[in-house]
Amino acid sequence: MKTDILEVLSVHTTNKCSVGCPFCYLDKSNLSEEKPHEWWIEFFKSIDNVKQIALAWNDQDIKEISEYIKLVNLKDIIINLTSNPKNISEYNAKILSASGITMVSLSVDRFKCQNINDVKEKIEILKLENILTGINLLLDNDIVLNLEAVVQRLLNMGADIVYALHPKPNTLDVTLETLSSQLMSCSFLFANRFAVDESSKLRIGKSLTCKRGNELLSVNSCGEICLCSFDKPYKLYTGKIVPVETITNQCPFL
Repeated sequence: MKTDILEVLSVHTTNKCSVGCPFCYLDKSNLSEEKPHEWWIEFFKSIDNVKQIALAWNDQDIKEISEYIKLVNLKDIIINLTSNPKNISEYNAKILSASGITMVSLSVDRFKCQNINDVKEKIEILKLENILTGINLLLDNDIVLNLEAVVQRLLNMGADIVYALHPKPNTLDVTLETLSSQLMSCSFLFANRFAVDESSKLRIGKSLTCKRGNELLSVNSCGEICLCSFDKPYKLYTGKIVPVETITNQCPFL
């Protein structure tokens, strides 16, 4: 039976970002059309039929981010803040902890972390505030081939969970057999401390259909609803988030 409860709502309150990763899917051509802070306050007040909100923290002020988290925290909704490691400081971690954040997931790739050890200090800062800490690990060829060692190192640093993300578009130059073997091995070795995104599951045959629209929706910085963060918008948010019936089998961005 279809339900109106959405599993995950991905939210970008701004596309402003100073990093400029070559694989970034954010549209920075429409910054003047982004919704203001007051609009987002009303948006988070209105959300009530979502299990988890994945909130992206780009170049927003920490005080604005904490206001959004506090509003979600008043409801029975998990809130996972995805952040560039550079945003994490002792000051910001204290504010996040006081706001009631569920988890902070640090984005780890070669453009945000030249050395995987660079993230160690950021994990320690979050753990001092008793904040659950995840790692969004963007896969590349070298990481896939050394996945067990990379995941083990991140967990040893104090991360609670490592979440493997498949690049979109696909830039991996490893066989499906290698990708599958590495992902399945880490799933076995690290159990619930290692997770794989839906795109990877689709590629290795562990999922039958793309979940965008059905279980995952996204709201972009202009207040438009998309089937996922990589999609173009299909309608404006008008006060209700409702799953969309889609029949897409494979992720169209791989």
